[in-house]
Amino acid sequence: AADGDTIAVMNGTYYERIIIDKPLILQGESPEGTLIIGSHVGTVANITADNVVVTGFSISGGGMPVSEKDYPAGIGTNGTSNVMISGCRVTDCYIGIYANATTGVTAAENDLFSNNLTGIEVLNSNLTRIISNSVHDNFQGVLLASTDGIECSENTLYHNKLNGLYIIDGISDSLIEDNLFQDNCYVDFDDAGDDSQAGAYIENIENLTIRNNRFIHNGGLALFLS
Repeated sequence: AADGDTIAVMNGTYYERIIIDKPLILQGESPEGTLIIGSHVGTVANITADNVVVTGFSISGGGMPVSEKDYPAGIGTNGTSNVMISGCRVTDCYIGIYANATTGVTAAENDLFSNNLTGIEVLNSNLTRIISNSVHDNFQGVLLASTDGIECSENTLYHNKLNGLYIIDGISDSLIEDNLFQDNCYVDFDDAGDDSQAGAYIENIENLTIRNNRFIHNGGLALFLS
C-alpha cells in the first residue's frame, strides 16, 4: 500500500500481530466481525508511523512485550503523531490502548473491557483526545502520566476494579468534562488518600478544568485532587 491509502479488511478472524509503519487508514468491516487475535505476546497492532487511522476491529490477545520497543497492549504506539483509534473493541490484553511520547493521538468511541491492567494508558504525551469511549471491567480504567493538553470527555468509565481515571506525575492545560464514573473501586479501602480508591484520582495539577462529570457509587472517594 502507498502512503495515505485505505486498506479495507473484510469480516473474519485473523490470528496475527501487525505493524503499521506508514500513514494508512486500516478499516475493519465491523468490530463485531473483524477480529485480530494475538498470542498474548507483545502488541497485537503496533503503530509506528504518523497519520494512521485504525477503526472497526475487535482486538484481543495483547501480552507481555517482546522488546523495549514493544508494549503489552492490544493497540500500541510510541513516538508518533496524529494517530486515531476509533470504533474498536479491545479486550483480553494486558493494556487495551497504549500511547507513549505521542502528540495528537485520539481514542474515540472504543469499547475497552476485561484487560488485565488498564483500558487506556497514555504516558509522556500531549494533545491527546479521549472521547466517547466505554471503559469497563478492567483492573484500572484510564491511566494518564506526565501529560498536557488532554481532552477527556463524554466517556463512560464503570466497574473497573480500581480507579475509573488515574492521573499521576502531572497534568496541565487539560479538560475533563461530561464523563460518567460509576461503580469503580469495588474493593475495600483503608484511608482517604489511598490513590487506588477513588472514582477519579488526579495529582500535580496545573490549569485543569473539571466540569459536568457524574460520580455514582464509586468505592472510597468520588474524586480525589492533590
